[in-house]
Amino acid sequence: MSVTAVSEAVNDPARLRTVAAIDFDHPGLRAALDLISRRTAEHTGLPVSLATVVMNTAQLIAGSSGIAGTWLAESGGTPIEWSFCVQTVATGRPYVVRESRTDPVQARNPLSTMGVVPSYAGVPVFVDGQVVGAHCLVGGAAHTFTDADLSALEEGARDIAQVLLRHLDAG
Repeated sequence: MSVTAVSEAVNDPARLRTVAAIDFDHPGLRAALDLISRRTAEHTGLPVSLATVVMNTAQLIAGSSGIAGTWLAESGGTPIEWSFCVQTVATGRPYVVRESRTDPVQARNPLSTMGVVPSYAGVPVFVDGQVVGAHCLVGGAAHTFTDADLSALEEGARDIAQVLLRHLDAG
């Protein structure tokens, strides 16, 4: 997908209104998303699972498992230019990278070159018909993601969507 197409999809006003309506300050939101992320990581045996929300300039890590104590956890997200999840959001489809350092799209991504994201699989999270983010897995090395991994992500993405819907400002 071209940079322009990704930018247009991410900057869609209806999508951004949905993202902006989510109450990220609610005290129970992160705990619920962390729990879903932990369940997905445990089910797949992979070290990292995230619930992300992609804004127009940054990616928020709204829930996580496996990143505690890292700079990624401390920062709470990444610039949009570093986001693997932006591909999932832009296409509305699963996005899989077996080995990021050799992937034509991700090889120059700082998260690849620093070894933070050696492999990635993400599926879209839909809220009110809009792709607001992704539920993803990060492998500790190059990894071939299985259908079972993707099924676990899809189940988690549906649960994440339900949590986000409960925290959507109706006004």
